[in-house]
Amino acid sequence: MNDTTPQITRDYLVQLEASMSGVRPDVRAEMVAGIREELDGLDAAAAAARIADLGDPTFIAAEAAAATESDPRPSESPTAAPPQPQPAPSRALPITAALLIIVGTFVVPIIGPLVGLVLMSFSMAWSRREKIVAWLAPLAVTLILATANAIVIAMQSSPATEARNAVTPGLGLGGWHLIILIPYLVLPIVGVVLFVRASRRNWQA
Repeated sequence: MNDTTPQITRDYLVQLEASMSGVRPDVRAEMVAGIREELDGLDAAAAAARIADLGDPTFIAAEAAAATESDPRPSESPTAAPPQPQPAPSRALPITAALLIIVGTFVVPIIGPLVGLVLMSFSMAWSRREKIVAWLAPLAVTLILATANAIVIAMQSSPATEARNAVTPGLGLGGWHLIILIPYLVLPIVGVVLFVRASRRNWQA
């Protein structure tokens, strides 16, 4: 406001600020600034007419207070809490699982790798596809060799191949013994592959 501001305007703004003393500071400042801008530049007659339209300062303050209660926004935005650091992923479960599959195959046959595969299933260090492959790889290799051995034995039992079998024997019982040992050759390889893949992903368990 400059020196030419009508007295009626000055008095009205003083009453308005006094009436809105209990209103939230940001709302009070915004409303007073808006009304001051509306009255700025008006002569006494025009200011009086505009003030009559605006109404009593006490009524304006009451409306502002009611609006503030219905929208209780804080005058200042609370400082956001800094993000908490995430705990480092545990490596115990995937390492134990991989070692049981690799070493347990020879140290504790059957039980060792089986426990390792179960632990692997509960770890997040490997994808679902990798877990399925780890379970099925020894079974698939064993099934393929068993089927091939059964076919060879069936072919050897025919009279037409007896003479040839005497010169070049098939898998026979020796083949079945080899098939039994196959899982102990496949499982350590599976364990090593799992170990390498998990180590590249920081052992997220």
